[in-house]
Amino acid sequence: MKAKFLIILILTTIISFGQKKKTANTIDQQVIAYLNKFEKLDKYQQRIEANKLVAFLNNTDPKTKGLWLLALQKYDKTSVKKKAEANESSETKSDSNAIIVSTFSSIPSDFEGCSHVFSINKEALKAEKFVYFDDMGTTAIIAINGESIILKKHSSFIEGEDEIMIYSNEVFSAYVHLKKYLGDSSNESQIYTAELVVKDKKGNVVKAKIYGEGGC
Repeated sequence: MKAKFLIILILTTIISFGQKKKTANTIDQQVIAYLNKFEKLDKYQQRIEANKLVAFLNNTDPKTKGLWLLALQKYDKTSVKKKAEANESSETKSDSNAIIVSTFSSIPSDFEGCSHVFSINKEALKAEKFVYFDDMGTTAIIAINGESIILKKHSSFIEGEDEIMIYSNEVFSAYVHLKKYLGDSSNESQIYTAELVVKDKKGNVVKAKIYGEGGC
């Protein structure tokens, strides 16, 4: 009986180790492919991609995040590793020239009724890790470097058949455009993919693909 138990324990350990090794190898391959792509971009595109990577790491599970950071340390010879490492323990750290779009999880109860809410992807939306909210009229919320920021409607422009609202304060402005309708959600709102654009007064711009819903 003891021998049988020992064999089961050894087999379980071997399988677990094999799964971990397979996961690490897969992430290594993803990181190498990412870095090969990254090195071919110009400096402006690299900054956008680095910010997207930081957003991905901040919205993934701790195990995957750790494996990505280890792989970046192993293979990266560019500045993208430094930007990822700077955000490993906190979303609040960034270099002085970068806009780091981070997440927030609470929306004030004052904002009831019609609204848009977006996250980096479907999984982040379910986990209530938001990157953008607006009440379809006067106010929007984003998070920069770990801090939630309230923006007010500033202006608008027409894109196709849509009126795109631009929200801003004295430092940042943000808007969501290029919305693509995917269908209706279970809570009677519409599901979209879109692009979030955030700018600061220094002229820095960050664009990110987002997933979310809107309705009343």
